[in-house]
Amino acid sequence: MHRHVVRLGLLVLLGCPGALAGCDSPATTGDGQVTPDAGHAIDGAVDTGPRTDTGPRPDANVDAYTPPALDTGVDAFVAMADAYVAPMVDAYVPPTDSGPRPDGCSPAIAAPTPGVQTARMKGATCAELGYYEYVPSSYSSRTDWPLIIALHGDGEVGNGTSDLGRVITQGLPLQIQNDTWDPGHRFVVLSPQMADIFERRGDVLQRYIAFAIANYDVDPHRIYLTGYSGGAEPMENYLATTSGGIVAAVLPISGYFSMPGTECSWRQVPIWYFHGANDSGITAASANSTPSYDMMQACSPGPTFAPRYTLYANRGHDDWNLTYDLTGMNAATYPVVDAAPGNTPYDMSIYDWFLTHTR
Repeated sequence: MHRHVVRLGLLVLLGCPGALAGCDSPATTGDGQVTPDAGHAIDGAVDTGPRTDTGPRPDANVDAYTPPALDTGVDAFVAMADAYVAPMVDAYVPPTDSGPRPDGCSPAIAAPTPGVQTARMKGATCAELGYYEYVPSSYSSRTDWPLIIALHGDGEVGNGTSDLGRVITQGLPLQIQNDTWDPGHRFVVLSPQMADIFERRGDVLQRYIAFAIANYDVDPHRIYLTGYSGGAEPMENYLATTSGGIVAAVLPISGYFSMPGTECSWRQVPIWYFHGANDSGITAASANSTPSYDMMQACSPGPTFAPRYTLYANRGHDDWNLTYDLTGMNAATYPVVDAAPGNTPYDMSIYDWFLTHTR
């Protein structure tokens, strides 16, 4: 298959009823603080019941489509997705100009400022979330940039407008702001702000990915998710409710996992866990990184890619900044535990690792 996929076909697969409009959807409300022990339910999750057949969809009504239940197996889901998209792949021609995109926001989003992290307030675009954007200095030179979607923790939740500045105080957005991240600046990075559990659902992230594909010059085969602390929650919700969706790899750090036991439904997605052995806020062993890794390893058939797990020996909860700015690769300062499963050395840039995977 060609590297590019028809954007319309992808948007239909993503469950986006407003595919031609860049995924317009009603804004959600609420500013509630999310806590790791809240026992989050996935209100309005996409996966509401099994299909009664395994053949092609009889119609094009996206709203009526119900994804396959998780226990139907990821292979059936992927085969079905390929059947929808494959007939249109060869016909796709990437955009060659910088004009408005036919499948993007209307009116079009203002052109990004290359090399500068820019705030996009909720309500200013057709995205249902406010977010920060970063595009490389040479953004206009190509139409197939790898995309990282960075998901914040509990301390950075907010309304997408007056609270949006919280997003760049931690994690990857902070490193971009300080220019202490990927030396090659090889990615488009979008960092949405979510207010509470109602915006941390898998379907919200699903629509945001569709929005990103429709409005930025990114490669739909190289979409990567990373999130720290509570930011792992929408990541896992998305993976569970879409059987892995279309992402090429994921990287949770000190992550809270709200849907344990779903790993086998997205076993084809490469994952690299990071956690601190002394984390007392979101302990690695309590329904989070370690159990998730163990469940992935126990899948039959096994995961397509061996999961990686780096457990910092002497660290607590705040491990994301040293991971994103690559200083965590200094094994003398930040040793990794000796015992499996958490003994994967941090000896490869996470940005290089992302680019070893395509979907």
